[in-house]
Amino acid sequence: MGCKQCKIFATKPTNSAIFIKQQNSACFDDLPVELIYHIFDQLDTLTILTSLYNVSKRLNAMIRTYNQYDLNFKSISRKYFHRICSILHPEQIISLTLSDGNDTVGLVEYFLQKYSLTSFQHLKSLTLRNIDDNEQMIKIFLSLPHQLEYLSIENNEETYDETVFDIFSTILTRQTLTKLYLDIDRNRILTPTILWPNQCYLTELILIGVCNLSLFRMILLYSLNLKTIQVDDSDFDDENEDNEEEEEDEEAILPIENASNIISLSFVYARTQFDKLDWFLRQFHSLQSFQYFNLDESYCDNDWSIAINGNHWQDLLVHCQQFQMILTINHSQQTWNIQEYISTFQTHFWQDKNWQIALEQHDYLILIYTLPYPYHSYCYTHSIVFSLPTNHSLLKETMQNVTKLRIHLNAINHSVRIE
Repeated sequence: MGCKQCKIFATKPTNSAIFIKQQNSACFDDLPVELIYHIFDQLDTLTILTSLYNVSKRLNAMIRTYNQYDLNFKSISRKYFHRICSILHPEQIISLTLSDGNDTVGLVEYFLQKYSLTSFQHLKSLTLRNIDDNEQMIKIFLSLPHQLEYLSIENNEETYDETVFDIFSTILTRQTLTKLYLDIDRNRILTPTILWPNQCYLTELILIGVCNLSLFRMILLYSLNLKTIQVDDSDFDDENEDNEEEEEDEEAILPIENASNIISLSFVYARTQFDKLDWFLRQFHSLQSFQYFNLDESYCDNDWSIAINGNHWQDLLVHCQQFQMILTINHSQQTWNIQEYISTFQTHFWQDKNWQIALEQHDYLILIYTLPYPYHSYCYTHSIVFSLPTNHSLLKETMQNVTKLRIHLNAINHSVRIE
């Protein structure tokens, strides 16, 4: 028997109850279009087109209207290239990478036959990798959309003719182009190749190759909007080549115009003598971020005692908020007091900035760097002295940027233990 109330609760749910339950449960296809687009923002283009396309008609419609695609043809098969081209339209692309590497031979030529870059009306970023053909480069340069903001040219075996560089110099005068990455053979000085235009609107510049002082002058003179510059290698001796037999006079070197416009400066694989670096940095009065990596163990600096003097660096970095350094110096002095130099990095200036310095010594080799170690590869072979040994939290993170680490076990017995 039982009461009526118990029987009511024991009955099966009605169709209306099932309908209410289904009505309260949302599926992916019912999400607002803005949320779907936000999901697309977190995915690469190939994932969107291979995993979500043809799932539903509504998703297909949103994929065809989404206009923030990043196309990277660095290593893509012809099959996926045709699939992408059959679904997307040029006006949906904001970032494009064209590559003519080993995995994509002939793809750039096919792309240029099918499209003109002028049809990419919303393209903001363009990367060109390993495109050796001069005619292809000219065709790309002449059809660049006017709204392009970022341009990257990567070709370590560049063989471009004068026509390509003449057009390239014209492109640099565009007001919309604000960021440039240029890697056109790291083994050649860039000055004979690049003719910098008289007016340039770049705000960020990365040069992979040997950049001499003459090129630095030209860039800063005609790039009044430039705030950030990174150079892989630097050579400041070009203006003294005619006076090699005479004693160098730093005061005779003309100052660098518009250096005070730069707020971020980086040298990677640098090998500039410290006295020239000293003269150079003193002209950058507004510098807020400075990065200097000298990774060559064969490098020898006659002024090595000044280069590892914290008080001298303090004068150069007084306005900086960010500082990263690696100095590798060979010196001829058999004995020297490491504590004398490390103490110059233990002043209130370095403590207030929270910049910790590590110093390694081994025979005639001195390695001094900021912590965390700022480069991706590190070889541990020597004993280490830290400027702020009480900063345990920082010491634990000394190698957080390192992806390649080599350790010589015979050096561990002489090292300072990091806990």
